[in-house]
Amino acid sequence: MTQPDAKRGAEGIQIGYPVEHSPLEKRHNRIGVILPGQDVRAIGMFDSLHEYPAGREVLERGNAILKEEYGMDLLELAKTIEDEDKDEKAKREEILKQTRFTQPAVYLLSMAIHNINKHHKHKDGYATIPGFYTGISMGMGVAATLAGFMDFETGLRFHAERGKIMQEESDPTPTSMGTLIWTEEGVTEYLSRPENESLDLCIINDHGLWVVGGPDNPNDPDSPMQRVSREAKSQGARKFMTVNTDRAMHGRYVRSARPAFDELVDGTPFQEPHSQVLSSITGLPISTAEEMKQELKAGFDGTIDNRKPVDFMKANGIQVVHEIGNEKGFFSKLVGNHLVQAAAGAAAVGVVVKAVEVWTHHHPNHPDNGKKN
Repeated sequence: MTQPDAKRGAEGIQIGYPVEHSPLEKRHNRIGVILPGQDVRAIGMFDSLHEYPAGREVLERGNAILKEEYGMDLLELAKTIEDEDKDEKAKREEILKQTRFTQPAVYLLSMAIHNINKHHKHKDGYATIPGFYTGISMGMGVAATLAGFMDFETGLRFHAERGKIMQEESDPTPTSMGTLIWTEEGVTEYLSRPENESLDLCIINDHGLWVVGGPDNPNDPDSPMQRVSREAKSQGARKFMTVNTDRAMHGRYVRSARPAFDELVDGTPFQEPHSQVLSSITGLPISTAEEMKQELKAGFDGTIDNRKPVDFMKANGIQVVHEIGNEKGFFSKLVGNHLVQAAAGAAAVGVVVKAVEVWTHHHPNHPDNGKKN
């Protein structure tokens, strides 16, 4: 699947693929986009996006800034190298896993996918500016950028600095995060036990997905997160899944970095947005720069609840789009494939798309890319 290097604007002028929105775009208040957290980071994360000029625009523009100002070449670090020695690949994975590299990398990933969706040759992209954005963990800052609170370069520097602050200013205790698939009552009781005092509830990703974080030492089976991983199922959780990060991203173990982060937020030039961001603290729309700053600060070391913005969108008839990609091309491809298989007939398409969140054609690698709802 290819794409021309430019397209004709309304006046017949040849234009490229800028990240910035065009004045011709209109806001669509029935589309809401969810941006990912840093768990989607992986070697090969940018590979397929280079095939699209709209993706290259973002990656090369952002990577040039990161190389000049931060000394990091993320496109080189994260690329797939054929026949690479597995030990060498593991070394690169460990570097990319460091949050100071991960956060700007995931920012570029999300911005590139969003730009491709805007300019894809087989459709009009969104044909509109989505009316709502929200994000999982660091994805909230990406959501703020796409909603217009920050321009592209400001958002890139913000995430590079956020990752650096979290890496350098957080509690030095080695920590990790993991997801418990459990009931709210079960998780609440489990975390209230004295032996689990060192654990924090970091993120609620869905009504049965509870991300906890705390001290972790892979070489010590009695360290808290190793113990949780080992005993979760016997305690009632259906499953425990390790979250692919280098530390606990929320809670007490990043709290020492909060003053530096607050200073970063206060010193970042925010502007009035064109769309709204849905809070993962209150679940309500955020419309002003000051509200957005307070959201980012509260979410840095607080428990965030991603059920709230999703519930708001579903309750208000907003189409939920998960704009998430990784080295496999599409995050949670199982859900996307389920939609494709279920939509065997025209009637089924309408029922399925309205009944569940959309994970299909809004990513360039999905087989249904380009089809209208």
